[in-house]
Amino acid sequence: MGYIAKSPIPSARQNPQFRITFKKPEVHAPSKKTIEKAIAAATGKTRLMMLLQRWSGIAISDAIFFKRNRLEGNLVRGNRRKTKERFRIRIPHELAQALRALPCDEPDYFFVDGGRDQVRYWQREYRLTFKAAKVKMSSHLFRHFRITELLASGVRVEDVASMVGTSPQEIRKTYQHWIKEAEDRLDDVQRKEWLSQGLDENGNERTGILQ
Repeated sequence: MGYIAKSPIPSARQNPQFRITFKKPEVHAPSKKTIEKAIAAATGKTRLMMLLQRWSGIAISDAIFFKRNRLEGNLVRGNRRKTKERFRIRIPHELAQALRALPCDEPDYFFVDGGRDQVRYWQREYRLTFKAAKVKMSSHLFRHFRITELLASGVRVEDVASMVGTSPQEIRKTYQHWIKEAEDRLDDVQRKEWLSQGLDENGNERTGILQ
C-alpha cells in the first residue's frame, strides 16, 4: 500500500485564498463595579499593578516588566512585549507618584522581584485577589475595560489605538459594539443640545422650523 508523499491540501502561504479564517468574537468587558471590587481586594504591589492596568490598558506582561524610565510625569509610554507596537497614555498623577515611591528589588523596574518566575508569580497573585473579591476576572480584562471605557466616552478609534498600542483595524474588529455606544452617546449629547436651544429632541422648532 502506498503513501502520500505530499499533502494534497494547498499551502495557505502560497495560496492565500485557501487560508482558513475564524471570526474573532467581540469582547465583553467587565463592569466598572467588577473592576472596582477586584482592585479593592488587592493590597501592596498587586493593587498598584492593577491600578496601572486599569488606567493605562496595558497587558499584565507589560505591567510586570514596565521600566521606571518609561514613566515621564504621569505619561506611560513604551512598546508592547507581544507585538512591539508603541503605546502612549496618561495615568492619574496620584498613581504615578505612588509608583515612584514603590520600593523594588530590581531598580530598573516597578514590579520585577529577583529570583522569581515573574509571570507565574503575578498571575497567582491576581487569581488569589480575584477569588477574595469573588469576581470572575482575568488580568487581560483590565485592558479590555480601559479600551471600552475610552471608546464609550467618545474617544476616536485612532486615538485609542495609539494610547494602548494596537491598530485602528483591530479596535474596530474587536470592540465594534462599544464604538456604536460612543456614537449613541454623541447622539444623546446632540439631543440635549437641541433641547437647550428650545428645540425638540429631533432639532425642530416647536412651531415648525419651516414655517
